[in-house]
Amino acid sequence: MPRVGHELDLQVRRIGPFLPTIRGGVDAADRWRLRPTTAVIAYNDLMAIGFLQTVIAAGRRVPEDVSVIGFDNIVDAGLVEPGLTTIAAPLVSLGSTAVAYLSTRRNLETETREPVLLPARLVLRGSTGPRSG
Repeated sequence: MPRVGHELDLQVRRIGPFLPTIRGGVDAADRWRLRPTTAVIAYNDLMAIGFLQTVIAAGRRVPEDVSVIGFDNIVDAGLVEPGLTTIAAPLVSLGSTAVAYLSTRRNLETETREPVLLPARLVLRGSTGPRSG
């Protein structure tokens, strides 16, 4: 991720790990407030929702002060205010592709460098805005 950030002229910083829950998002927001950034990409939607609710309760504006993106596109992502921008990935395809990949490998000790690409789509909602600055 840092290399991609460099290519896009973005500074990338990782905080965590935190639990992949709403509480984990609350904990991440508490840590984030020590050194805030203009955008956050959460491990999943639950963490993003906990983060979003915590920073708003602390007086920050989403997306004006910080853009927030989750991953999973759970139903709750469209119910929070503002709606959570998220990455929708075909979870069934992820699982079946992983099983198919493992079943074709005879020797699990051998590492392969071939990437497996699966479709994903960005679901834009109100938690993201233009890059500030």
